[in-house]
Amino acid sequence: MIKGDTPQNAGTFLSRDGMGAVYYTLDSANDYDTVAITLEPDPMGKEPHGTMILAAKIKG
Repeated sequence: MIKGDTPQNAGTFLSRDGMGAVYYTLDSANDYDTVAITLEPDPMGKEPHGTMILAAKIKG
């Protein structure tokens, strides 16, 4: 989840056989503007630091 230039970890999900899914409820108080998926080296940390592979703007 990204607000401006500030990313925040929204959790970790694992894929199986090349498929995966995630369900996430947005907290409107945080007012994020972008959702992104990154390939992380490990599930630790409050900020993503891996390679971004997908990003999309969140409509208001």
